Amino acid sequence: MTYRLQQSEWESFFEAILTTIDRTIKDMGRAKFQDVINERFYHHQFSNYAFQYFREKQIDIWTQQVLFPEAKTPQIFTWEGVDLKDTLKTRQHAVGKGTKGNYDFLISTNPAICLEWKGPNVYSVEDVAQVMLKLFSQQLDETIKIFSAIITSSQTGRTSHLEAIETYFRQGLKFALEVLEIPPERLSAKNLYVYIATTPDDGIIKCHWGRFCDLHTPFSEIARNPKKNNSAKPKPGGKLTFEQMLKSSTPLQAEYINQFKKSWEESSEFTIVMGTQGFSAKVDNKHVVWVFPDRIQIRPHEDFTYIHDKLVKSLKGHFPETTVKTAKLRDDELKNLGNLTSFINDIKSIINEAKKVNVKDHQN
Repeated sequence: MTYRLQQSEWESFFEAILTTIDRTIKDMGRAKFQDVINERFYHHQFSNYAFQYFREKQIDIWTQQVLFPEAKTPQIFTWEGVDLKDTLKTRQHAVGKGTKGNYDFLISTNPAICLEWKGPNVYSVEDVAQVMLKLFSQQLDETIKIFSAIITSSQTGRTSHLEAIETYFRQGLKFALEVLEIPPERLSAKNLYVYIATTPDDGIIKCHWGRFCDLHTPFSEIARNPKKNNSAKPKPGGKLTFEQMLKSSTPLQAEYINQFKKSWEESSEFTIVMGTQGFSAKVDNKHVVWVFPDRIQIRPHEDFTYIHDKLVKSLKGHFPETTVKTAKLRDDELKNLGNLTSFINDIKSIINEAKKVNVKDHQN
C-alpha cells in the first residue's frame, strides 16, 4: 500500500534540520562551520530524518523503494542553453534537449514528492530557475514540489541579505514559469512548497515556510523588516526572555507555554533556561526537552541518552503528530492543558525512576 506523507510530517524534517544547523553553528562557530558545510550536508540530514520517520512506520525506505536520491527528471535539459535574458531562447535550446536532470530526492508516496535543496550560501537567480524547470517538468499538478534552502552565510541577517534571498527566488521562479509557459495564476494549482530560512546570530529567520501560491505575494513581514519584531526577538548575541517568547506566540501558545513552565518548575531541580527561539526544560541543569511556541522536542543531555527512547515514547503517547522526536502542536492540543500536565508528570516520573536506578547501581 502506498503511504501518504502529510505536510506536517515532511515539515518536521525541515524543522529538525534547521534546528540542527543553527545549533551546530553556535557550537562550532560560523567561520569553522562555513569551511566544512556544503549542500550535501542537507541531503544527508534529510535522508537521516526520513529514514528514522519511515522506520517508525515499519517501512524500509530502501527495500520498499520509498526514497530515491538523485532521481531522474522526466524532461531533458541542456543547462548551457539557459539565458536569463531570453525566455524564448531558453525554451528552444535548454528544454527538451540534452540529458535528464536529477532531483535531489524523489519520495514515492501518494502523491509523490520531488525535493530540491540549495545552500549554504545565497542561491543565484539561475540556481532557482534551473530548480524550478526541473520541478515543473513533473506534469502532474498533484505531485508535491519542494524547494528548500537554509542560508548560513550571514552573521547579521541584514536587510540586503533578506532582500537578495527573496528577489533571487522570485526572479528565478518567474523566469521558469515564462519558459515553460505556465501562467502565474496557475501557480496555486502546482503544489509548490517553499522552505527558505537564514541563520544569523540573533536567531533563525524563516523567509518563507510552507505552500507558495502567488508569484506576487511578498515573503513574511518579519523577513522583509525584522526591526518591526525586535520586541519579540533577542538582541544580537543574546537570548529571548520568557516575556519575549510569549509576545511572539499566539494567545493559545502563550497560555500553553505558561502552563508548561508552571508545571515543570514545581520541583526545585526542574528548571528552564531560555534560548534564542524557546526554552530548554532541564533537570539538575541538564537538557531534557526543548519547548517552542509550536512544537516540543525531545533533546536530552548525554547523561540521559539511555532513557531517550522512553522519553520519545511518552511524547508520542501524548501528541499524535509526533515525527522522529518532535511534536507539532495543533490548536486542539494547545487547548488540552490536562494532556500537557500528564506529559510533564510522565517525563518527570521517567527521569526520577532513572535517577533512583543510577543511585542503586552506584551503591552496588
